[in-house]
Amino acid sequence: MSDVLLWVLTLLLFGTGLVGVFIPVVPGIALVFAGVLFYAFMTNFSVVGVSAVVVFGSITFLAWLIEYAGGILGARLGGGKKLAMAGAFAGGLIGLFTGGPFGLVPGLFVGALVGALYEGKTPLKASKAAFFSVLGVIGAKVIQVILAIGMIISFIGIVLF
Repeated sequence: MSDVLLWVLTLLLFGTGLVGVFIPVVPGIALVFAGVLFYAFMTNFSVVGVSAVVVFGSITFLAWLIEYAGGILGARLGGGKKLAMAGAFAGGLIGLFTGGPFGLVPGLFVGALVGALYEGKTPLKASKAAFFSVLGVIGAKVIQVILAIGMIISFIGIVLF
């Protein structure tokens, strides 16, 4: 494979991954890692070694955990307990499956709200837990973007220097 084609395909995976960080059904950070792994594999791990791939893989796994924990932890930080966190999780899944990428946030909000109301929270306190679940998801996305950009910059640093 030519160097130009290798770079084009790697950068295509990186670009798709960066966009995918914002779209819940697209495995954004995993596509960035796929770009690293693809390049490493195609160069027989001579430029990007196995240890670097393991580090990038660990960062990818951490980002994946952050994505799934954001809404749940947000509900908890907003004063919700087990039912609010479970509601955020269930609502996020239902929203994702029924509304696609645009259903995640409303699903999280409604799920956390219903869960907090079942816990006996007042509507105002339940709304706070629901609002924080949405903030948790937004915060998780910001962290994922930072990690994805950091991975790309680190990769380029390893390859070029």
